[in-house]
Amino acid sequence: MSKPITCTWYMGIDPGANGGIVAANDSRPRIVKWQGLTSRADLARFLSSFVSFVQRDSCASVRAVVELNSSSPQMGVVSAFTFGRNCERPSAMLSALGIPYEEVRPQVWQRFLHIPPRKKATKGKAGETNTQWKDRLRSKAQQMFPSMDLWDRTKTIQRAVCDAVLIAEYCRRIHLGQ
Repeated sequence: MSKPITCTWYMGIDPGANGGIVAANDSRPRIVKWQGLTSRADLARFLSSFVSFVQRDSCASVRAVVELNSSSPQMGVVSAFTFGRNCERPSAMLSALGIPYEEVRPQVWQRFLHIPPRKKATKGKAGETNTQWKDRLRSKAQQMFPSMDLWDRTKTIQRAVCDAVLIAEYCRRIHLGQ
């Protein structure tokens, strides 16, 4: 007889060396890993141990959303290739572990969570810098989850993980129909 499902974990994955993985069950997100998951072996070990944890926690269900990115024209050939390879790793690992996932462009989850687009430069006005943009996303995540343990960490870690926090919340809301 199989265990009854008592909860579902919702994962938000922002791929890349400065990305993060955040999981939430019910409405409380938790950082489960950030940065340093650039090798296949590290990512495979991490996701396998997470699946084991979920099963021990009497949760039989995991859903994931992976941010779908593309290289930019200013990237060199080697950079674009490495970036693409890093973005594909989480999807391949999730498939291998049997975790249902979907890939979503940043604009989709940002629009769903009512986050205005990054301000671009216009005549006579500078656009948002990457740091300003990340700080705005960090503020949105902090506003949504003020008691999360992420806010006790350095701003660098907060900026790296804030996208994954918001992606996990997007995943949770779309699967709960909110």
